[in-house]
Amino acid sequence: MDGVGSFNCNAGDLVLLAMKVMESEGCVLSDIVELLRLMEPTVSMTVTALAKSGFLERHESAKEFRRIQIVLTEKGQKRVNGLISKISDITIPRKKAKKTR
Repeated sequence: MDGVGSFNCNAGDLVLLAMKVMESEGCVLSDIVELLRLMEPTVSMTVTALAKSGFLERHESAKEFRRIQIVLTEKGQKRVNGLISKISDITIPRKKAKKTR
């Protein structure tokens, strides 16, 4: 975190956070590309690196032969929780608006 309360977030962190936002039993590459609006090769290389590092796993889809499901591992979930904690530390919750009549 820097002096103004922000922190750097790399492509891998963005992919992990996107997977958390989707909160599914896994997703496919195109889901992440669409959500983050990044180029497919960037997301593909990032997913490969995250898989090699143990943050996520790829599984062949039981429904469609060519679709690869991407799921967070326990290590990936811990990383996501750490990122969410950092984000929570630098955000200020909004106060509830008073009801007016």
